[in-house]
Amino acid sequence: MADEERQIKSKERVRERGEVFTAAREVNAMLDLVKDETENIDATFLEPACGTGNFLDEVLRRKLAVCQKRYGKSAADYEKFSFLACTTLYGVDIMADNVERCRERLYETWEASFGTTHRTVAVSATGVVTGAPRSDFHDRVSAAVKKVFEKNILLGNALSMKRVDEKQNDLDEPIVFTEWKFALGDKL
Repeated sequence: MADEERQIKSKERVRERGEVFTAAREVNAMLDLVKDETENIDATFLEPACGTGNFLDEVLRRKLAVCQKRYGKSAADYEKFSFLACTTLYGVDIMADNVERCRERLYETWEASFGTTHRTVAVSATGVVTGAPRSDFHDRVSAAVKKVFEKNILLGNALSMKRVDEKQNDLDEPIVFTEWKFALGDKL
């Protein structure tokens, strides 16, 4: 069973932090209640106990499906609007490993979506089939997506609204999010 399919990591984490992950069936049922918003590329979502990203990952998948439908014929347009979808997702978790996995998972979902939409197939000198992004600026967009998730998925205590250290102790630093908006066309 994949980590994202398990509802608990350990009995100790349940006992110490009450950590229980929401199963995919419940995630989808709850998100279906706000289906129009999950398919709105501009709609903002905040998950105050994001864990490894079960809700945020599904919201991103739904937004990326809309991007594919609307902008899938143009790599540049798809990158711009899929990037915009990434900027609308925010999460907080008190466990550092969850925050790291959530960031990785969201990036993997974005990259896989782009890859299935805009990769070319080429045969290398060794006969290996490789995929290469069609967009010249894919590497820059990819780095920007990683940076967005670094800024939007934070280690913190959503109850106290404070950042936390690696031992889940509140710091004197408030949780502060970055708001992302396009200005002057493609400038962020």
